[in-house]
Amino acid sequence: MSRSNGGDAIIRIHQDRQRFLGLLEELPGRFRAELYAFVLMDNHYHQIHRSRSAEVLAMLRNFTLT
Repeated sequence: MSRSNGGDAIIRIHQDRQRFLGLLEELPGRFRAELYAFVLMDNHYHQIHRSRSAEVLAMLRNFTLT
């Protein structure tokens, strides 16, 4: 789970949502990760994945929408 600071929205406009979903699509190819489930809310998201790569921190850093 990742939550914004102070409950602020991380998804403000439709393009933010599209960008986030695009990042999810890139997980398998870029990080050898399997995405099992995710929930995207306005101020946080949950994701369940398994990575076969040691680059887990790099993968998670890619989910910054700013």
